[in-house]
Amino acid sequence: MSLLKQLIEIQDNKKNIAVCNNLVSNHEYTGNLKRVKKEFDIEKSKFKSKEIEISNLKKKYQVASNSLNEDKEELEKIKFELYNNAGSDLKLIDALQKKFNKKQENIKIVDNEILKLLEQEEKLSSEKESLKIKLSKLKNDFYTYKNTEGSKINDAREKMKKSEEAIKETEKLIPVDILEIFNKICSSKGTGAAELKNNICSGCKVKVSSMTIDNVKKQQRIVYCDNCGRIIYCNEKKSF
Repeated sequence: MSLLKQLIEIQDNKKNIAVCNNLVSNHEYTGNLKRVKKEFDIEKSKFKSKEIEISNLKKKYQVASNSLNEDKEELEKIKFELYNNAGSDLKLIDALQKKFNKKQENIKIVDNEILKLLEQEEKLSSEKESLKIKLSKLKNDFYTYKNTEGSKINDAREKMKKSEEAIKETEKLIPVDILEIFNKICSSKGTGAAELKNNICSGCKVKVSSMTIDNVKKQQRIVYCDNCGRIIYCNEKKSF
């Protein structure tokens, strides 16, 4: 491998490291995980709230149901007394009839209350089920995204490691003085080498001199761009 190709290989690996590093340090990934987790916690809180509401409704239902049963038992007692023990005592009959009517009215009120409690419970149960489905979806979305993006990040870390190792191995083959020049250009320009296309440096987009082109044609060891100072090269498969 020629010296120039070795420098280009180092540059390509540096570019790869930069791309992978951006992926590894992607704040959007962490932000998205936090957003989904926050949304999950909010919906979970709503779900727990529905459970508490349903539990309280069931307690109210039980109290109302017990009260209804007691009222019905008392109603039967009043009814029995009215038809079996009142005889012709009009005063007692009137008192029992009023008591009977009042108890019937109370039973009707409790019946309506129980009906409303059942309707509320049905509504809350439906809302709870919707929240359960949403929680399940959020949980799946969270882990799917985490696993997918986490895999990309792990792959990026592995590629970075391989590129770093490749750079170290290639640097051992390059003379120290040339490597220092190349790294210095990379530090100031972002890239140290640029391809010459149609006599134009792809790094600075400026046409180079005829002398520089001639030096590249002669495949001199190192040729610099007249304008930006990058090391320029020509793809061997292309002509000037």
